[in-house]
Amino acid sequence: MESFASPTPSLTSGTTGQSLAKSGPSGIDPSNNAAAAASADFQNFLKLLTAQLRNQDPLSPLDSTQFVAQLASFSTVEQLVGANARLDSLAAAISGAGLDSYAPLLGREVEAQGAPIWLGSSLADFRIEADPNADAVEAIVTNAAGGEVARIPVINSNERQTWNGATPSGTAPQGAYSMEIVYWRDGAELGRRSASGFGIVEEIRTDASGAQVYTAQGLFARAADISGIRR
Repeated sequence: MESFASPTPSLTSGTTGQSLAKSGPSGIDPSNNAAAAASADFQNFLKLLTAQLRNQDPLSPLDSTQFVAQLASFSTVEQLVGANARLDSLAAAISGAGLDSYAPLLGREVEAQGAPIWLGSSLADFRIEADPNADAVEAIVTNAAGGEVARIPVINSNERQTWNGATPSGTAPQGAYSMEIVYWRDGAELGRRSASGFGIVEEIRTDASGAQVYTAQGLFARAADISGIRR
């Protein structure tokens, strides 16, 4: 029985529109444009207020109510500058954790339930979840269009298994397939579950829905769905 380790990184992410590739991951530098703009506005406001106080008419000084209002505005601007700086720091921390924590996955084989079963020039590997109540188990293999390709008996075991691509009409072409496992007992269906597929991680991308794992064949699974990692 092949050993799979539990994923070491935290498999959740809130980053958006980032990518970490096997070829050369690099750190993500946060943008300071917003903080710089807010700081510039703060400095301009300070200069204008100082100039107004210096050049006011001594016979008609600035109204105290207006002065208090301007001081309040000064305080608000100062707080906004500080808040922007803290938000930028928080965004940088989230961004780094969202991708850097997935770096250990790059170049390693991962397993995920519901992931594509890739049939290449050799056998297609998959794994099912054994059901002790079932006396027979079969796999329904479908292609990318959802059409049924084959129904094959499988072993009711948690061991890794293979499909040689055999179909009733010959051999299935190379490509990605889905595999639904049907459990039977005394001729009655007990339930269905998706098989787990395997793939070598080439890239990690994040979007609004979270982190996505890509192999050389394309999208493999959500990072949160990974159930095993092998060196």
